[in-house]
Amino acid sequence: RAPVPTLFRPTTGSTTGGLPLPQGAGPLETHNRGAHGGLALTVWQLPTGVLGSLPRTLGETFSMQLSDGKLNAWGANGSGQMGDGTTVSKTNPANTLTSTYGSLLGRRVVNAACGASNLPFAVAVDSAGAVHTWGDNSRGQLGDGTTVQSLVPKNISAMGSLAGRQVREVACGYGFALALDTTGKVHAWGSNGTGQLGNGTTTTSSN
Repeated sequence: RAPVPTLFRPTTGSTTGGLPLPQGAGPLETHNRGAHGGLALTVWQLPTGVLGSLPRTLGETFSMQLSDGKLNAWGANGSGQMGDGTTVSKTNPANTLTSTYGSLLGRRVVNAACGASNLPFAVAVDSAGAVHTWGDNSRGQLGDGTTVQSLVPKNISAMGSLAGRQVREVACGYGFALALDTTGKVHAWGSNGTGQLGNGTTTTSSN
C-alpha cells in the first residue's frame, strides 16, 4: 500500500498551532515531545500530492502541493520559499502558483521537496530532468555557486556535477539538498558540517 502523505504541525494553542493546512487534511495522531522543549506535534493526513516540512518553531514553516505538473505553496515566506518573488506569507495554496515564476515558468514539475524550516528553501524537478531551487541560501543549499537567497526558482542544472545530467527525484535536509539522476547517481550540495553530503569531507558546497 502506498504510504499516507503526512504533515507535522505544532498543537500548542490550537488544533493546528495556527498554521495553515490544505483542504482535505485530517488529524491522525498526536505525539508528546516533552523531551524536546514540551512541543506536542500532530500528524495530519494530507490529500494526495501534498508535501510538508517539519517545523522547528511555530510560524517558520511552509508547505507545497504538486498536482498535474503545477506546484503551489503556502505558509511562511520570510526567505522567499514560496518562490513568488516576494517575502509575503500566504495562507491559501491557491494564491501562490510557484510554477509560474522564475525558471519554472512554462515547465511541468514532476518532483519537489521542502527544506528545513529555519533554513527554508525548496527544490523542484521539471519534466526534462532540470533542477530548480529557491529560498534561503545561507549554506549554499540552492546549489547555484553563491550564498545569496533567491525569491524565485532558478535553474541550476548546469552547475557542478549536475551538468549534463537528468534528475528524477530530489530531497532536502537541514541546509542541504540531494538529487538522484536517471543513471542512479546521487548529487549533494549545501551544508556539510557533519558530513551529510557524503563526499568524505565536512566542507560546505554551494554547487
